[in-house]
Amino acid sequence: MAYKEDGITLSNLSDGQAVDKFNVELKKVLENINDPDATMAARSITLTVKFKPAKVGDTVAINIAAKSTLAPVTGIETYGVLSLGEDGEPIINEFEPAKQVEIGWDDRQQPEKKSPEEIAGEHENVESFPVSKEA
Repeated sequence: MAYKEDGITLSNLSDGQAVDKFNVELKKVLENINDPDATMAARSITLTVKFKPAKVGDTVAINIAAKSTLAPVTGIETYGVLSLGEDGEPIINEFEPAKQVEIGWDDRQQPEKKSPEEIAGEHENVESFPVSKEA
């Protein structure tokens, strides 16, 4: 039977696989810390080594596991504008306020003035209603 005469240590346990497992989780933690969308919560790495004696003989099964607990990544919020598509089905288009250009009241383009008949003529499905000339 081949065994390590000097006993096991963390660095030689399973030919260094315990350290390798830790390093994999450490990389995840460091990437999470570097993520600008991650919260400022603490991160942790848990390395678990379980020893289970065999029922017969002098052997022990050793199980090595590593697990990291990462900070949650914050969600991304955007806005949508709900409207009806050309086929009458509801659709939503993304509206990004941060990308909109702010303009003052004086800079706003004034809408073209149209008569109710002109407006109704532009919309085929609009019923015609009598228009009062009093205004």
